[in-house]
Amino acid sequence: MKGAVAMKLGVVRSISFGVIGTASILGMCFFSCGGPTAPSNNGPSLSSLVVTNQISGWAPAGNPVYFVDTSIYNLVDGGSSTYCGMCTNDTLKEGFLSYMTKVQGTDTEQLKMFVIQYANLSFLQSIFAGDSLGVSFDTEFAVTPYAVSTAFYVNNGSSIHAYAHFNNFLVELLFTGYTTSSLAIPDASTFMNYFHSKIVQ
Repeated sequence: MKGAVAMKLGVVRSISFGVIGTASILGMCFFSCGGPTAPSNNGPSLSSLVVTNQISGWAPAGNPVYFVDTSIYNLVDGGSSTYCGMCTNDTLKEGFLSYMTKVQGTDTEQLKMFVIQYANLSFLQSIFAGDSLGVSFDTEFAVTPYAVSTAFYVNNGSSIHAYAHFNNFLVELLFTGYTTSSLAIPDASTFMNYFHSKIVQ
């Protein structure tokens, strides 16, 4: 599964996580420009998944931006097909993008999260484990306590990218701003446990 799982999620190429400065600027635009209001949901509500003060030390950096099926194009730079093909309500249902920060001494650690509910579970599974993107990393590591086929992270040197699928939800996290990127690994586990507790009931 190693090479396959490795990033058939668009890695961050699709969301253009790239340099945190750019992401922060874009993030401010997303928050100030607004987006669709929180849509209705048959599973856990999207609003119930948004992290505000539930995780110690972390605070929101603006309001979440919600999207439904094709409106994901407003948030993804040129790669939305990574997540949903043609992005219809037969594949992707809805989701949100949000940012958080944590101050550690003189450092400000940053998190960008992308949470998507899929209408088609098999489609989500094929994205998580497929080879269609032709993008891969040398090594993926399981996010404790999950198997790598459920939740994994990639240490990109200057950042940690973590991905998980719980039921029909995809969770994608980018941690930056750490003195050493490996310090983000426990935070990745904490956030994934939060989402797991909310989604898998």
